[in-house]
Amino acid sequence: MSETTLISFEGLQAQTERIVDNVIKKVAVNISAAANNAITKKNDGLHVDISGKVDKVKNATAGNIPVFDSDGKIADSAVAVDGVIKKVAGAKVGNIPTFDSDGGLIDSGINFEKLDHLVRHLVRYGYRIKKTEPDPYARVEYIYDAVGFTPAKMDFENDTFNFGSWSDVWFVKDIKPLMLKNDGTVDYYLYENDYSIKANGDDVTTPSTAADSDSDVANTEYEGNAMVQIPLIWVKRYEDDDYIYEIVSNVKWDKNYKAYAHTNASGQVKQYFYYSMFDGSGSSSSIRSLSSKTVSKSLTASQQIQGATANGTGWYIHTWSQRELIRTLCILLGKSTDT
Repeated sequence: MSETTLISFEGLQAQTERIVDNVIKKVAVNISAAANNAITKKNDGLHVDISGKVDKVKNATAGNIPVFDSDGKIADSAVAVDGVIKKVAGAKVGNIPTFDSDGGLIDSGINFEKLDHLVRHLVRYGYRIKKTEPDPYARVEYIYDAVGFTPAKMDFENDTFNFGSWSDVWFVKDIKPLMLKNDGTVDYYLYENDYSIKANGDDVTTPSTAADSDSDVANTEYEGNAMVQIPLIWVKRYEDDDYIYEIVSNVKWDKNYKAYAHTNASGQVKQYFYYSMFDGSGSSSSIRSLSSKTVSKSLTASQQIQGATANGTGWYIHTWSQRELIRTLCILLGKSTDT
C-alpha cells in the first residue's frame, strides 16, 4: 500500500489529500482564526510565523543574566548572576530579602506569609458624631470598615450581651480577664462567665477542669490583682464644623494614629495594657483590684497613686488616655453616645 499526503487551501480551511493505492481521500482541517496563531495561509501553502521566536544567543556564557539589545533581541549581559545575587548566610525560607546600608542583600526577618496575612487584615473602624443631632443613637454614623456593622447591645430579655457584628474583631476577642502578678506577668486567665474559676488556658470562654481550678479573684493573700487585658489599639481623633471623628485601627495607619493608652512611662508602645477589673479596695499603703471588697472612696488622688504604685514597678492608677480609649470603644460598639 502506498500513501501520499497533499495539502491545499480554501479560505481558512486546509484540505489534506491522501492518495492511498491510487485512491484520493480528502480530509478537511480547520485553521484557527484566533489572534497570534503562528500557522497562516500563504499562496504557495502552509506557513508558520517564527518572527516572535526567541533565538539562541551565540557565544552566551552559562550563568550570565540575559538582557535586550537595541533591536529588542535577547543578548548576553556579561554579568553573572552570582556576581549580583549571592546566597545570604542564615536566611530563613519564606522571609523577605532586603538591603543593608552597603547595598548588600540580607534577610529582613519578616516572613512573607505573616506580612501578607497582616496586610490583608489591616482595618479601620470608625464613627462620626453629628454635633447638631441631640438623639444619642441618631447622631452616631459608622465610617470606614465599620459601615454595615450591627451595633452591640444588652439583651435584657435573655440576660446576655449581644456583640452584633463585633464578636470577631481583635479588640473584642483579645480583651480577657486575668490574674496579673505584682511583677507584671500574667499568672492565668479567668473564665469569663465566672471569675471565681480559672479559664481553660487562654480560652476564657471555657472553664478549667483541673483540680486547682479555683481562682484568686477575691484572695487578699494573692500577690497580684484581677485585671483586664486590653490589646494594642491605634486611635485617630479629629473634628470639623459639623462632626467629631474617632477611628481605631490594628496598625499605625498614618502619623496621626496614636497609642497613648498603650504607651508606658518610658515611651514604649506595648502590646497590652492591664486595667483593673474592680474599683480599688484597701488603703494608701496598698490598693487592690479584687472581687467583693469594700471600695476605698475617701482617698485623695495622691493617696490613690501611692496605694497603686505600692503593688510594684509599672503599677499606677487609671490614666486619662486609658479612660478615653474605653469611652471610644463603647461608642463604637454601641453606635451611640449613650453607652
